[in-house]
Amino acid sequence: MTLTIRTRRARCGWAATRSRGCTRAIALWVWLGVACHHALVPVTAPTPAPTGASAPELVPRNRCGRDFEALRRIIEHGYAGWHDKHERLGTVHIDGATAHVIARAAAIGDDDVVACTAALRPWLAMFDDDDLALFELGERPVHGDDAAVGPDAVQFVPISARTVVLRVPSFEDPAPIAAMVEAHRLEIRRAERLVLDLRGNAGGSAAAWAPLMAFAQSLPYTVVGFDVRVSEDNAAAWARAAEELPADAADGAARLRAVAMRMRRASGPWLELTPDRVETREVVRLPRYVDIVHDGACARACEQFVLEASASDKVTTFGSHTAGVLDYADVRAATLPSGVRVLTWPTSRSRRLPSAPVDGVGLLPEVAIEPAALRSLDADGLARRVAAPR
Repeated sequence: MTLTIRTRRARCGWAATRSRGCTRAIALWVWLGVACHHALVPVTAPTPAPTGASAPELVPRNRCGRDFEALRRIIEHGYAGWHDKHERLGTVHIDGATAHVIARAAAIGDDDVVACTAALRPWLAMFDDDDLALFELGERPVHGDDAAVGPDAVQFVPISARTVVLRVPSFEDPAPIAAMVEAHRLEIRRAERLVLDLRGNAGGSAAAWAPLMAFAQSLPYTVVGFDVRVSEDNAAAWARAAEELPADAADGAARLRAVAMRMRRASGPWLELTPDRVETREVVRLPRYVDIVHDGACARACEQFVLEASASDKVTTFGSHTAGVLDYADVRAATLPSGVRVLTWPTSRSRRLPSAPVDGVGLLPEVAIEPAALRSLDADGLARRVAAPR
């Protein structure tokens, strides 16, 4: 039995989404305990050690030790943030943490699933990346995002003839956003001010926010591309992701397979996944002002939208700093040798790095709103707040 992990255009797969939704979908699959071909292929193939990798250990004799050995190999060779995090943390720190986990794992019995997971997770947490995660089959995932604010569906709120509010709590599904924009296009195009309420929006697909960018853009801007880290574990994970897509996503599956094939033929450690490009759109006269309101839940595709829209002189951002989860993307999954734990890890890295990181920093709004006030504002209050003199 298989379960297809979908996020519309990015159904847990193609680089365009940059979605935390993929991690959530994988986590949900783990919770359900479904035997999904995408991840239930135990990883065993060895890979030569990269620069900065910990020294190899003797082959562990127990299940927990073998899981950690596989996990460590995948992260050292396939995690897109390995070199950046290794430089920040240092070899001594990582090797010390590794030795500690090896010792703990060796003492854990094969049937003590919970104790093993608890022993391995701190090693991943050391890298401070929410998409670098370990789940147990049957485990219900817990998300650390801010709670959604206001209605949990796309909502259009006309405040006056001059001001309209569009509430967009998620970019996971492009269809309701496109439908709402189409239904109210004339009202939006006649308004002086469009307020985009992104509070609680944890990301999704770039396809979902594309209709909104049509109102926001005023100048051409450069979109910086991503590179994928080359390893056999990553190539295998991309190929498995292609097999998991449904029949109606043949084009997406073909792209995933093509990336896997290119990785296996590559001679270097990185492969260009998406090129840099200059984005241009027709500029609309109205709305004259586009105010984007975001909070600490704004991640991945939400942050990408804020980052790109901020290049426009029509746009002003309000609220609090975003989550800071944008630099590493294209999350993949694999089941560890025990068959009871699933590892997820980002495989691609933005070429904004190292000069313009977002992870761990977030995007700051131009106009800050105190978090308690930000949570309490309804559409009318939000419209008054962004239009207030500054």
